[in-house]
Amino acid sequence: MAFQANRENGRFHRRVKRKASAVILQSRKLNDGTVSERAFLKMQWYMVSTLFMSELIAILAGHKISQEEEGAFCFLGALIGLSDILVDDYHLEGPRIEALLLNPGAENSAIEKIFGLYYQALLTELDTDKAARLKEGLLALVHFQIASLRQFDARLSEQETEAITRGKGGASLRLCAALFPALEEPLQGAIYRLGGLIQFLNDAQDLPRDARDGVTTFIRFRENFQDAARFLGAERRATFEAFMAPTLAHWRRHYFLFCFHAMYVLILYKLSHYAHVCSNRLDLEQIAGMPKEAFRVNPFSPGFVWASFGWIINFRPKAAE
Repeated sequence: MAFQANRENGRFHRRVKRKASAVILQSRKLNDGTVSERAFLKMQWYMVSTLFMSELIAILAGHKISQEEEGAFCFLGALIGLSDILVDDYHLEGPRIEALLLNPGAENSAIEKIFGLYYQALLTELDTDKAARLKEGLLALVHFQIASLRQFDARLSEQETEAITRGKGGASLRLCAALFPALEEPLQGAIYRLGGLIQFLNDAQDLPRDARDGVTTFIRFRENFQDAARFLGAERRATFEAFMAPTLAHWRRHYFLFCFHAMYVLILYKLSHYAHVCSNRLDLEQIAGMPKEAFRVNPFSPGFVWASFGWIINFRPKAAE
């Protein structure tokens, strides 16, 4: 599933293009030349990742996603991507983005009109309760996305960095779970924690790019690659423990955690590849100056999965406790 989601011509991308085709076409018509092709591609990737994560959460919840819900997850993914684009690329401040959610129709620029288009498309798929949860969740995500701009400041503390990372990842994944009303606390808290773990894993595999761009992540505060791996291992254990408390069908929890265990193993293996390339020296200045090609590897490729296969199948949920 992850391999398919990671391929631009994979089945998840085809599903998103098919399901949201009318809205995608409308969004392109709204472009007055100020929205880059990169932004449209980023929206598509967010749609895919949101649909992918939501399908895994649906299995955990014992819920079969309907055709209408599939469309809602595509539109939600576009909004998550657009909120990131509005903050990072267009430098919109919190009140302006909040106005787009609280006052639909207040759009001025093309990118804001595209946001409004996807927001209205999402609302047509939701009842009042779900719409309220999504609006609250999007506002929380925007808060952390704006806070994440501080990660370009090298003076950011370790505690602040971790809080922003957990918040951004957690708010994003909890949005995926917001359309499943059966998932109540403490399971919502566990999903929030899992979102943080996913964000830490993404930061680990984005190490070369973040080093070049001067982004402060948890990596900056680690002594070496082994220390970074230990940090991720501790985050994984604490996250999996959070899923042990709620009452869940055994096989659903086992399947769900196994999927994320596999992702964890693959990205940790990718980090070991970085360590080899860097001769085990976690020197961000050196990494920033190294060629991009040295770090180019797909953790979801068949070869990578095969090389990690032993670690992947060595999964025992109780060991996560």
